[in-house]
Amino acid sequence: MPHRRDGFLVIAAAVLLTSFPVVIWYRKPAFE
Repeated sequence: MPHRRDGFLVIAAAVLLTSFPVVIWYRKPAFE
């Protein structure tokens, strides 16, 4: 089922793209 796997990858990529910058922005003030 390549279609389901592709959809999962899209969701996973979207989650990573949205959470990664938030984690960086959230941790940045901690260093300063």
